[in-house]
Amino acid sequence: MKLEQYITYMSEEQKDELVKFIKVIANDHMSKGDLMRLLPTYEKMDSAMPMEYTKKVKELIPNWNSSFHAYDYTNMSFGEIVNIPEKLIIHLNQVFTER
Repeated sequence: MKLEQYITYMSEEQKDELVKFIKVIANDHMSKGDLMRLLPTYEKMDSAMPMEYTKKVKELIPNWNSSFHAYDYTNMSFGEIVNIPEKLIIHLNQVFTER
């Protein structure tokens, strides 16, 4: 099945999300901030994480890479470290499984 056939069955919200996603992944220099902007909670997130937390995580997981993590203040007043690609997949799954 071609993309055009799938698009005919999508809601306007799903089409908008798909276009936003394609624009981001088509960028040669995609950044953590670009991925964050695809999330509805983007305005409550900070790409800079507290250095003491980053050091503690690296003590536990030496090869941990903060390039895919942000600090999210959505559900907690003190914030939490989140994996941006994971949150994005969960968000896109919710958007594209709506009927």
